[in-house]
Amino acid sequence: TKGKTYHIQNNFLNIHALVPSTVSGDFEEFLGRKGKNLLSYIQSTIDRVGRNYLQGKGQQPEDQALFFYLWCGPKSPFFGKHAMKTFERYFCNGPVTHVEQNLYWRENMQSDQFKKKMQQEFGVKRVIYGHTPVNYRKGLHMASEDGVAINVDGGFAAAYYNRGHSLVHTPHQLYGIILPTPDEIKEAERKLESAPLDIELIDEFSQPMKIKDTIAGKTLMAERDQIIQLLLESAEQNGLRRPVAITLD
Repeated sequence: TKGKTYHIQNNFLNIHALVPSTVSGDFEEFLGRKGKNLLSYIQSTIDRVGRNYLQGKGQQPEDQALFFYLWCGPKSPFFGKHAMKTFERYFCNGPVTHVEQNLYWRENMQSDQFKKKMQQEFGVKRVIYGHTPVNYRKGLHMASEDGVAINVDGGFAAAYYNRGHSLVHTPHQLYGIILPTPDEIKEAERKLESAPLDIELIDEFSQPMKIKDTIAGKTLMAERDQIIQLLLESAEQNGLRRPVAITLD
């Protein structure tokens, strides 16, 4: 009940895989919508299906069709390939028939113009996405050079190098951890050693981030200001002297 097609926290956009896009670097239109509007529409459908399920109600055929498409459709924000080849992998011997071609998301996220488009569309500073990890052992990085696009994926599957990532945000730094493979973890346990970790520094902050800099902190400050205003109004109504100013950091 808490899952979202996208989530914004402290100027970070979190999405599972992608926002559908075209070869020319525009947002792909699907169901008459694109970009943030498309993800919000899909979220409203997911919410409706969830409510119906929890209440024991039947599902609308068009919602069921959309759910199937979200699993394997090329314009799905959860898939991002030209086709799913599960059938071919089970029943066809030719490896060429097993190939699932990635569409345009990863290439677009290397473009400064598209990254800026994403920032403007969602009102964020960074875009965190996953679905498949980067192959760190081949010299690829989790984050783009400017730190705007960050690939984070658990990656614990043989098809995805068995090596995933984790993202850590402290008041002073933003960095990625490249996790060990299951075999490396087992070997470390056998030797009574720590499993190997690689660190990718993405950003350092000259001014440490404080609670007041976060979304939750700004919400708390707004609530504080409302309480102070109520106290001041109550003081005036009761003939008490109003303070000149109240400032809190």
